[in-house]
Amino acid sequence: MKLLLVAASLVALAFPALADPPAILAIAAAPSDTTVAIGNALTFVATMCTPPVAAILAAALWKLADKWGFQASAQDKANLESDLQTALALGVSKTLPEIRAKGWDDVNVHSQIVAEAANYFLQRFPNRASAIGSSAGAVGPGTQAEAGAATLMARLPEAITIAAASPATPPAAAPAV
Repeated sequence: MKLLLVAASLVALAFPALADPPAILAIAAAPSDTTVAIGNALTFVATMCTPPVAAILAAALWKLADKWGFQASAQDKANLESDLQTALALGVSKTLPEIRAKGWDDVNVHSQIVAEAANYFLQRFPNRASAIGSSAGAVGPGTQAEAGAATLMARLPEAITIAAASPATPPAAAPAV
């Protein structure tokens, strides 16, 4: 912001030098005193008003850009969360036989849910999968899949809680005594 004010001030300082008539116009008839006074007044007003107006416009544009960027990123995050939950729900539905046999707490069941969800997510939402991979620093497709699986694994407990509460899924296994 300070750099913008400095730049606007430099432009304002240079403005009177640019406002001088070129030498070729010196041959024309001399302007009256009133014309010179009006020209000097306009030059002074333009010189004094340019930096504050430029600073106000820059601040307004900066705030507007922040607002638009924030809303777009919030919408992207909401869409990403929805897509991840959809993928995990599909992973749970595809592994229902294993869930019935082994229960919700089995580590192999969790791995299978995440694997099914990751496959679906990578096929259905390749742009979002690459965004997750790039934000995690992944370079190749294998590392993108690993980053996506890690993201899905982080959201797995919430997905299991939602799925276990559904009447369509088996109840949570009773703790072994």
